[in-house]
Amino acid sequence: MIFLAIAAGFLLARALLFPGQYRRVDALKLYGEQSAQLMFGGVPLLVVAGLIEGFFSPNPAVPDALKYVTGIILLITLIYYLGRKK
Repeated sequence: MIFLAIAAGFLLARALLFPGQYRRVDALKLYGEQSAQLMFGGVPLLVVAGLIEGFFSPNPAVPDALKYVTGIILLITLIYYLGRKK
């Protein structure tokens, strides 16, 4: 999540420092919207992480092997989620 926040900050900095063909206000609107989408895309990540850490990880009834397999599946899902195009 921290990397998503950094990326959103870089988008805003890009709008301020290198607006390109846009006016700074227009560049801020454009990149601000992209930054907001990036951050709102991270909200489901926090929800899933909270549910896993709150209920699944500390449960002694769940075998460790199942926790590791679940972690690998979630990593693959995260890579797909972050790598997909619009």
